[in-house]
Amino acid sequence: MTRHRVSLPAQPASCRAVREIVSRLAEVLPAPVLSDLTIAADELVAQAILVAPRVDPDHITFELATTRRDVTVAVEDSSEPDMSTTGTDGESESVGLAVVHRIADRWGIEKRGPMTRTWAVFQISSPNDVELAS
Repeated sequence: MTRHRVSLPAQPASCRAVREIVSRLAEVLPAPVLSDLTIAADELVAQAILVAPRVDPDHITFELATTRRDVTVAVEDSSEPDMSTTGTDGESESVGLAVVHRIADRWGIEKRGPMTRTWAVFQISSPNDVELAS
């Protein structure tokens, strides 16, 4: 497994930074998977920055994890999720999370101590050694 974690400012410009990180997988992922992964990463970051009120408004953490069979994007922030209206069932007030629900193979929101982690997993149809390019 390859894992890349980066702390980003909680600002819209971080969406561009995340797209650049995901684009490093262009040579090893099928184009449709890369496209969906990029959209999901962008939506998760936008959700954390623009929608969710946070205890710490200054930063979020983005994670990209790859295995031979799947790729996961995740965002951690200090928001308090409304678990009654968001989750893996696709019921959400957020348009961005509805998009993630539609394109990801699995996704969810979980509370980890003071942090909220929102994640999406994409299966790779033909397993390859997927590694994040330096």
